[in-house]
Formats: sequence, structure tokens, C-alpha cells
Amino acid sequence: MEEYKSEWLQQFEQERERLRTAFEDNAVAIEHIGSTSIMGLPSKPIIDIAVGVASLSEMDSLIEPLLAKSEDTID
Repeated sequence: MEEYKSEWLQQFEQERERLRTAFEDNAVAIEHIGSTSIMGLPSKPIIDIAVGVASLSEMDSLIEPLLAKSEDTID
């Protein structure tokens, strides 16, 4: 656990832009979630991100762009 760091928000914003570029119009929302998104809360220094799509059937089309950006996926 680490004390809250304002850099976490900046790191999320940078990653959100990378994801927007990768997913183009397929992502309807990209949100910072988890403990690092709560100002002042001590957290594990891992930026959690949720990506919303219009339909779950679109999820498969996002895997390749995500892998192309060298991101890790969890099955």
C-alpha cells in the first residue's frame, strides 16, 4: 500500500488517450476505477481501468488493438 499520489490520475489520463486511439469509436467509455481513483485513499499502485462498449459482442474486436498497444490481458 502507498499513500495517495496525484500522479495516478495523470497516469490514467495518459493511458485513456492511448486506449481511445487504439479502440477508435468502439469504446463508449473509459473510466478510472479502483482505489487509485479515490483521492486521498492509500492504495496499491495499480491503475485499474474499465472500458465500456455498446454491446458485449464488440469485445472481441477490441482484443487485437489492445494487444497491439502491448497491454496485458487477464482471461
